[in-house]
Amino acid sequence: PHILRWIDALNVEGLRVLEIGFGQGADSERLIRAGAIWTGIDLTREAVERTSRRLTMKDLAHEAVVEGSACALPFPDASFDLVYSF
Repeated sequence: PHILRWIDALNVEGLRVLEIGFGQGADSERLIRAGAIWTGIDLTREAVERTSRRLTMKDLAHEAVVEGSACALPFPDASFDLVYSF
C-alpha cells in the first residue's frame, strides 16, 4: 500500500509519464487516474496484453502500451516529463 501513496505524491496530472516495467498494470492505472498522460513499456508480451486489456476494460485513456526494453527505448529524446519504474 505504500507504493500507492508514493504515486499519489508524484503529482503527475497533465505530465507525460513513461512507466518502465508495468507488469499487471496496477501502478499504471493509479498513474492514469491521477491525471498522467501515460505510456508504458514492458519486456513481456503477456504484460502488454494484460495491461492493455485492463486499461481498455476500465476505459482508461493512455498513449501506448509497448513491448520492448528500457535499454533501447523506441521514443524520441525528451518525449516524457517523468519516468516511473518500481
